[in-house]
Parts: sequence; C-alpha cells; structure tokens
Amino acid sequence: MYLTHLFLERFRRFVYWEHTFTPGVHVIVAENARGKTTLLEAAAYLSALASHRTSRTRELFNQPLLLASAEMVTRIRAGFLREDEPREQSLEVRWIVRRSPQGGMSLQREVLLNRVKRKAVDVLGRVLTVLFLPQMLSIVDGSPEQRRRYLNLTLAPVLPDYAPTLARYTHVLEQRNALLKHAQVRAVSPAEMDPWDREWARLAATLMWHRHQALQEWNALLLQDGGEALTQGEQMRLLYLPALGQEDEEARAEALSFWNMDAQAPALREGFPKDRAALEALLLEQVKRRFPLERLRGHTTLGPHRDDFRFLLNGQDLTRFGSRGQMRNALLRLKWVEARWYRAKTGVLPVLLLDEIAAELDATRRQRVVTIFSRMALESPDAPAQVWMTSVEAEPFRTLGLEMHLWQLTDTGLRPL
Repeated sequence: MYLTHLFLERFRRFVYWEHTFTPGVHVIVAENARGKTTLLEAAAYLSALASHRTSRTRELFNQPLLLASAEMVTRIRAGFLREDEPREQSLEVRWIVRRSPQGGMSLQREVLLNRVKRKAVDVLGRVLTVLFLPQMLSIVDGSPEQRRRYLNLTLAPVLPDYAPTLARYTHVLEQRNALLKHAQVRAVSPAEMDPWDREWARLAATLMWHRHQALQEWNALLLQDGGEALTQGEQMRLLYLPALGQEDEEARAEALSFWNMDAQAPALREGFPKDRAALEALLLEQVKRRFPLERLRGHTTLGPHRDDFRFLLNGQDLTRFGSRGQMRNALLRLKWVEARWYRAKTGVLPVLLLDEIAAELDATRRQRVVTIFSRMALESPDAPAQVWMTSVEAEPFRTLGLEMHLWQLTDTGLRPL
C-alpha cells in the first residue's frame, strides 16, 4: 500500500502542511529539529491510532496556537491506496480542544474513514505502517513497560480483537486492584473475588496468547527473512517472558538473562500452556493461589501488564551485553520482520517510515541497509509500495544508485531536490 496524500493542521510544529505522494522510495531532507520525525509520527499515527513517541495527547498539538486559542482543531488526514482494494480512500483523525476561562481543557477525538465518522476500533489497520525511530532503541534497552507498549501498538492494527480486549482488560484490572485494596481494610470473600478473577483470566489469556503467537511467528520469519545483513550475519531471536505467576519465574528469567539465554530458553518456556484454554485455566489457578499475597500488596502481580520479551543475539541478551550498534541493528531487523509479518497477516505491505536510517553508518553499511529496505518498494510493480526515509543531507543517498525521490522539507510541504 502507499499514501497518496498527507495533510497536517496544527500538528506539533506544523500549522498547515500538505504534500502528494507516489509509490516508491522518498527521502526527506532537513536540518535537525525541522519536523522530519513529526511527519513520520503523523503517518504512523494513522496505523495504530496512537503515537509511538508519546502517550500524552496534548504533546501532539501546536503549542503556541494551543495556548493562544480558546478552541482549536488539530488534524491528520491522509489518502491511501491498498493493493487489496481498487479505490483510493481517506482517513482523518482530528482533535477538538476547548479551553475554559478557568484554564481547564476538554478534548474530543474523532476518526473519519472516507469522511464518515467511525469508531476507532473499526479503522485500526486500514492504514498500515512500520515506523523506525532512533529513540526506539528503548524497546531493546529500556523498561519492560516500553516493550509491552511496543507490542500493543504493533499487534492492535492487524489482530481485530486485540485492542478491544486490551481496553477491557485495563478496566477489569483497575476494578480488581481496587477490590484488593479494599480487602486490606475489610473482609473480601472468595465468592466476591471470583467474577473478577474469571473475567481477568479470560482477558489476560487472550492478550498473552496473541503475544506468544506473534513472537513465535516473528522468530520463524527471522529464520527465513533474508534480512540477516541488517544484523551483520549474527543470529537473532526474540524470547517471550510471560508473567504467569509461577514460583521461580522471575529468578529463572534473571539468571538466564546473564549468559547463553538462547541455549537455556526451552527451560524458561516449558511451562507455557499448549493452547489458550489451558493458559486461561493456569492464570485463574495462579491468581486464586496468589490472593493472600495480592491482598497484602493491593495489586495484581501477574498477567500481561507484567510481561516482557528479550532480544537475543547469538544467544546473549542484548539488553545486558549488546553494544549500541548491535541494538540499532537488531531494531532495524525487527522492523523488517514486522513488515513481513503484516503482509503475511493481511496481504498488504505496509508503508515503511524510517527516521535517520543512514545515521551512524559508514558508506558500505549505509548502502546495504538502505538497499534492503528500498527493495520492498522497488521490487513490487504489481503491488505499489512506499518507503519514507529522512536524513539531514541528501548526498549519501545520491551515490547509492537507487531509484528514489529526494525532497527538501519546508514548513508547508516538500520541494524537489
């Protein structure tokens, strides 16, 4: 698929910005802090209906105009064409912000598909993108919370029940935790906990099974994806660390992460259930067994909100032993796998949005990395595809010998270089 048009209104630093695109490789050039990453963020927002850069919606708005206005509309609108549908379509997300004289702010988000208002869950994945940002290295070396957020944003566009299940799970988890806190000051019977335990286990099993399956499928693609050059021939795998509440789970994960995790990974995975029903039964059993501990702590101590996964390179945990270069390479390869997985799931090749992909690379490595991703767009004549790359300079791309469009970013659009 590819984007035919992108329009931004009062989105971050841009007041009005607009450009029409064709399939192929587009290199967007500008100095730092001129909005290159913002363009990619806006296009990627249309895929997951969330920002990969921030969870605070207010940061998406043009701040000077927001402070100066009693009412403001911020908008992302794109035209797109998918290979599985014959007609061009449009997707728009707009936020209506109103400020009260007392300084309060109300926010309303609307999503429109082909100019018709729709529920957000109904348009997830209509636009498919894969986003690489240098700051996404935190997926590799950051907290488990950052990896969980990455999984949520990646799975939701292509697994129809994932986003609604996650929303329901978050609500049930809050209610169950509130009941656990009440149990610290008054008696709460097992019968009172049981409905929440069962609903929690059902939802938790759905999310964790999706994550388990996705990581298995990604590992299968890592064995055949043709992207080995992105990690310079080193073997890469992903290891799911589900929070199932088993006795020595945390200790085993900690020990295995120090050395030769790949060789010992089967021992860590041996307790994972064979199907979703068995997973739900295990979670229900564990959460009931943990009730005395959870009542003492006042929160639920297992489940998808405590999951993690690790990057393994040649059997070692990148979080502990990887260099910055290895982490960047692993993240690039993950993005290659992500694009392949989206296509396998939907039949649609996503738009690749790659920020500063050539930074920190020598000429040989730059040629290899840019070529690998460019081929996805250049070698699909029957299914037009699109890659956006950003850079602070155009010259390194001119010498690659690849067919691409070079653009200079301005405050209102793009002009050819």
